[in-house]
Amino acid sequence: MKNSLQFKVATFLFKHVPVLYKPLYYFFKNRQDADELNLLKQFIKPGSTVVDIGANIGFYAEYFSNWVGETGKVHCFEPDETNFSLLKKNTQNSENTIINKLAVSDKTGSITLYKSHRLNVDHRTYKPTQFDSTTELKCVSIDDYINNKFKVDFIKMDIQGAEYPALEGMKKTLKNNDIKLLSEFWPYGLKQAGSSKQQVYAFLTEQGFSVYKIDKTNLILIESESELEVFSDYEEDYYNILATRSSI
Repeated sequence: MKNSLQFKVATFLFKHVPVLYKPLYYFFKNRQDADELNLLKQFIKPGSTVVDIGANIGFYAEYFSNWVGETGKVHCFEPDETNFSLLKKNTQNSENTIINKLAVSDKTGSITLYKSHRLNVDHRTYKPTQFDSTTELKCVSIDDYINNKFKVDFIKMDIQGAEYPALEGMKKTLKNNDIKLLSEFWPYGLKQAGSSKQQVYAFLTEQGFSVYKIDKTNLILIESESELEVFSDYEEDYYNILATRSSI
């Protein structure tokens, strides 16, 4: 998918026909991510507090805002200037949504963003083999951001392989026994960023989570590190996982 014709078409539309990009991107995401959306809706209820790490232009944030309602909150993190501007526009009528122009990592400070030469969904906070330009950004750890001010019920994370340092920066937040985490799981990207699928799995299980591979409408429990072989290391292959301490 990351090198598919659809990806190339989306890149062209984003750069040259932006007025068409959002409706077509949302149409594609609604089809591609239908199973994940149905799963998320089971866990995100009115009054929930959701953290959206890698919010991009707000596709998921708009759903989260509707689901949590007036009594809930959605905290979005998106570091890229262009994406953040679109995120701001797309969530401007959502009073329960707080947007932050910040990257998320293991500590609060600054970080380099390597901007994709292809598309706005593929910027990275580690040096890829190809990139268009770089920019210095502010970053924050989730623990520093929350600072014991509120409880998080659900975290959605998709940051192109940089998930491990983000996890390291949310250890306190993850101590909430009821919290659930849905994350992109891209072994190739994790390795490029200096971690691995084994490292992410070990981190989550050491925190007491059960880890499930999301396979369309099915949740497949990954019971041991040896079962991580079901996750391919090829660049084109990426997955979603759910981490929870509750029985499914």
